[in-house]
Amino acid sequence: MRFKDPILRQEALNRIKDELVSLTTHDLAHPLTALRDLADLLLNCPTDDADLQSFLDLIRSESDGLAGLADDLLLLSTLEQGRPLALAPVEIDEWLREVLVPFHHPPMSHRFQLLAAPGLPLLNVDPSLLQRAITHIVGNAVKYAPRKSAIRIYVHQVGEALQIEIGDDGVGIPVDHIPNLGRPFYRVKCEETLGIPGTGLGLALVYRIVLAHQGQVTIDSRVGEGTTVTVRLFGCVPRD
Repeated sequence: MRFKDPILRQEALNRIKDELVSLTTHDLAHPLTALRDLADLLLNCPTDDADLQSFLDLIRSESDGLAGLADDLLLLSTLEQGRPLALAPVEIDEWLREVLVPFHHPPMSHRFQLLAAPGLPLLNVDPSLLQRAITHIVGNAVKYAPRKSAIRIYVHQVGEALQIEIGDDGVGIPVDHIPNLGRPFYRVKCEETLGIPGTGLGLALVYRIVLAHQGQVTIDSRVGEGTTVTVRLFGCVPRD
């Protein structure tokens, strides 16, 4: 079917894309689950074969990565279709401590510094969805910053918004790349990032999750000095 109207044509293409993403991710889920379960089963069997052990570890790791990619694609698709939010008021500083728990498991590669201004209001958000965004930002900081360096998280109120600032001392981002970071699959390609794995979906999800909350994302970065990602959210709830 041909569309002379470019708007109708774009809408049709978007529907096809959404259906393709949904179909692909669902079809991937079952074989990936089976692959991971089989790898887990074999890993639990005692073996003296170091090569086999290494191969099974690789299967488990790569299947986890593919499952994560499929999950990110599906989430991105639902967000672009206007996924409704499950809003609930949260204590943002306590909530952030819980979000950071997985990053504290040994061996801990970085130091995490969480500083919350006193007397913050509650914040009305979708906790699990916003957790995906903050986890992606912190994960990027860990990925691109030197081991044992500090990852700084600062929360404070600015007018009617709460601001979460996540800063690192990593490789930084060339300024001309920053406007493109919200595009799916866009990755900064330079000497400092060679060999660092990633799909380019993380920040695309961050932007769309925050936008779904009617919030804003800004990135300030300097090559060789580090990056600060600021998430501004407007769902403040007065305390009783």
